[in-house]
Amino acid sequence: MLYEKPADNASLAELGKTIGAGTRTLSRLFHNELGMTFYEWRTQLRVYHALVLLAHGHGTTQTAYACGWANPSCFIAAFTGIIGTTPGRYRTSRETTIPGA
Repeated sequence: MLYEKPADNASLAELGKTIGAGTRTLSRLFHNELGMTFYEWRTQLRVYHALVLLAHGHGTTQTAYACGWANPSCFIAAFTGIIGTTPGRYRTSRETTIPGA
């Protein structure tokens, strides 16, 4: 569900109701199967979507909102923490490595 709509800010409890599972059960599954919390996983999913959008030339602000961040500053901090560079630098590096871009 979140892969299709990464900007969805539904809580784990809300998503659990949709699929008929409790919050504690889902939390345990995320920890046991993925070694991270639901919120850590959702952040990684959103950053993945951001990589795709940035690679296609979308700007930082547009990408931040499309992927569910409340503001561009929070997006930049999360993106930089996971990828190791800012979204702007990532986009610029993609433009210089793609032939014809």
